[in-house]
Amino acid sequence: MITPLSLDLVEYIVDQSGSVDILADGLQRDHRGRPFNKQLLRTLLIGWLLTNQEQGTMRIKDVHKVLTTRLDRDSQQRLGIVVS
Repeated sequence: MITPLSLDLVEYIVDQSGSVDILADGLQRDHRGRPFNKQLLRTLLIGWLLTNQEQGTMRIKDVHKVLTTRLDRDSQQRLGIVVS
């Protein structure tokens, strides 16, 4: 399992970097359709960093595996990976 300290550190890095806003601004070119979901992008970035830390890879299938099997249920719910 990924420790709460590791998850907290990765969340801090993603949040302090401002990368979610930077990437979201680049992806959302117009205001048609649904509003852009920054939480999903944040979870993906967190997953990439955790997967790189745990396995040394950043493949999407590995990110999915780490987010769905290596995090405790409470963390998964908080990140929006599973719904209660």
